[in-house]
Amino acid sequence: LATKKAFNIVGDVIYNGVAAGNDLEIEGVSNDLTLKTNFLIIGRINDWKGQDLLLKAVFRLDLAVKKRIQVRIVGGTFGGDNSALVELHRLVEQHKLSDVVRFYDFSDDPSEHYIWADWTVVPSKRPEPFGRVAIESFAFSKPVIAANHGGLTEIITDQENGYLFEPNSSEGLASTIQFASRQSKSEFNQFCIAAKAEYVQRFSELSYQLNLYK
Repeated sequence: LATKKAFNIVGDVIYNGVAAGNDLEIEGVSNDLTLKTNFLIIGRINDWKGQDLLLKAVFRLDLAVKKRIQVRIVGGTFGGDNSALVELHRLVEQHKLSDVVRFYDFSDDPSEHYIWADWTVVPSKRPEPFGRVAIESFAFSKPVIAANHGGLTEIITDQENGYLFEPNSSEGLASTIQFASRQSKSEFNQFCIAAKAEYVQRFSELSYQLNLYK
């Protein structure tokens, strides 16, 4: 829909069907203070995707919050330019986040990362035309924290299957992460159920086929 509006295109929008996580059961977490809440950011490492914004948000968190979360940055660079990745490592070292943040290379099968995650973070600095990572996360019954612009606003319903924060605001993202990490098990599971339902109803391969047929 965001792309349709941007180019003033006439016609209906049929969202791409994404095949992922269809057979996985919902796995909630207790979010007990003795456990870790896992936050995943996955995708190409560059300035657009906002990995640095996430690190700056994590740095803003209270020490008590940092101790009960883990962050996984998954992805690779493109065209041999590793400057963005080098900068991310510098930020981790500068802000003493090595106990919180881990880096993983690009993977053809990201399933293990979505399974590990409690929340997926999509802090894109510029509007995304769609937002495939958010859909993949929903397919694995994992809610999403995302920047409130572009195609992501068509996918995430704030406070239902995820949270939307002010774009390019590390303060807003930090507040959202802190809030999410304090959810009870029952609250978190409701987000998981809503995320999977959204995927099945709007973004699965079957829903794509039915909408295309209509």
